[in-house]
This record gives sequence, C-alpha cells and structure tokens, in this order.
Amino acid sequence: MSTQEQTTAKRKPGLGAIVKRILNGEFLSTEEMIGQLPFLLFLVVLFLCNIAWIYSFENTERALQEVNRELEQKQAEYNTTVSKLETLKRQSNMAEDMQTIGLKVPTVPPFIIEADSDFMESE
Repeated sequence: MSTQEQTTAKRKPGLGAIVKRILNGEFLSTEEMIGQLPFLLFLVVLFLCNIAWIYSFENTERALQEVNRELEQKQAEYNTTVSKLETLKRQSNMAEDMQTIGLKVPTVPPFIIEADSDFMESE
C-alpha cells in the first residue's frame, strides 16, 4: 500500500457519509449501538414518564383555576349577602319594617324584671 492509500483509509468520513449512514439506518446496526440499547430504552421510559408528569400537572392546574373561579364567585356572593344584611340591620330600616306589620318603635328603654328565687319553685 502506498502512503496515499493509507491516508485515505485513515481519513474520517465526510459529512455526506455520516448523513447517508443516519438516513440508511446503518448506525443503528453497529455493535456499539446494540450495546447501548438498554440505556436508550431507559431514556425512552424517562421521556414517557416526563410526558405523563407534565400532563398530570396541566390537569391539576386546570382544576386549580376552576376552583379559584368558584371561590371568586362565592366571595362575590358573600359580599353581596353581607351588604344586604347590613342594609337590613340599620335602625331606620328596622323601624320601617316594624311599621309595616303594625308595631311601634319603643321610646322607653327596657328594664329588668326581678323575681324572688322561690317564685319558680312554687309553681
């Protein structure tokens, strides 16, 4: 063999040869690649687990957003109810409501009725 043939044999394959091996699938049948199959399968399992994990988190996020929307609705409903209650509790509104059913607003303050301690026992 001449020196020119030796250098040609030692030369690395060009980009075209590498692309050709990839497209043909020759690189998958080499001994080195067959030895790496368990690792490649492990990587595939990791990718599938990652996809499942992301899907689970997306579902959890959607559920969380739905609960937050419901919470906002309940808070608005609560605020409305509290506002109505405060309006009804005003003394002026109470007086108006009492007049509609025929009651009068008391002008005398309430007083305590005192009874003897044996009053309840005698009956």
